[in-house]
Amino acid sequence: MYFSLLKMSVSIDNFLKAVYVLGIEEGKKVTGSALAARLGISSAGITDMSRKLSRKGIVDYSPYKEIVLTETGKLEALQVIRKHRLWELFLYKVLNMDMADIHKEAERLEHETSIELMHRLDEFLGFPQYDPHGEPIPSIEGLLPDESDLIPLVEVNEGMRVKIIRISIREKEVYEMFQHYGIKPGIKIEVIRLFDFDGSMEIRIKGEKLILPGSLVTLILCKEGKNVHYGDQ
Repeated sequence: MYFSLLKMSVSIDNFLKAVYVLGIEEGKKVTGSALAARLGISSAGITDMSRKLSRKGIVDYSPYKEIVLTETGKLEALQVIRKHRLWELFLYKVLNMDMADIHKEAERLEHETSIELMHRLDEFLGFPQYDPHGEPIPSIEGLLPDESDLIPLVEVNEGMRVKIIRISIREKEVYEMFQHYGIKPGIKIEVIRLFDFDGSMEIRIKGEKLILPGSLVTLILCKEGKNVHYGDQ
């Protein structure tokens, strides 16, 4: 079991999570200005936090250079992300909360949750690999599921059947539309036709045909014929 050596706080939790998601998951350059915009705080506040965590060996920081997590920093960030995503799954799956509302509730809960409680919650949910959005849930050791065969829906050929893994959408109105058609992680779809002129796609889901706009097709990731695990789903 992983044990943190850092006395965590809400500000540290949010900082580490933002650095990890921005730099590793989204593949963007983690600058002070990018973090300030993501977290809604001043650039001076980012500098102070970076220096503080650098002294503790959590980040590598030099003025005017990209902020990078050390190996210890990655493990700390993954534990925060683990808490957040397990809570999202619990709120969605057990308490039947709306997909559009679980993020802000998980934000509150993640800061007051012990590692032991997360282990119990993980066990209760059936050791899931993904949260309701399809984002990977780190294990207690900081390990992530293998996603080497994960492909963007936009690259799937006509006639292929795939399972949706991740939907990178946070807008409430889009959630409501997807919910209406039953589009969510874990659901299997068939690609019927691709429309090159605008990037849209005709799919079959639960026996019904649907045309997805190109702007939404690019936000969906999937796998071919793999048994991915969303708790007991």
